[in-house]
Amino acid sequence: DKHQRIINKIVEEEHYRTSRMSLFTPVSGLLGGSLIGLSAFTLLLGNGDILGASGICASFALAPRKTLTEPSQQWKLAFMA
Repeated sequence: DKHQRIINKIVEEEHYRTSRMSLFTPVSGLLGGSLIGLSAFTLLLGNGDILGASGICASFALAPRKTLTEPSQQWKLAFMA
């Protein structure tokens, strides 16, 4: 019985280790990262704004009226939604 518990423990640990490795998906990670990069580049090229959470939050804190009313700034509201 003691040996069976040890064997079960080893099998459980091996299953846990191998199941975590199956979550590694480099292709979808690369595609997702590429989409984020392309979006950030498009925003920089089209609007002249850099995509970043700290900048977006700062604009809401420092100039909330401007951020909510100016059409060139309203993408920040959509991004945060």
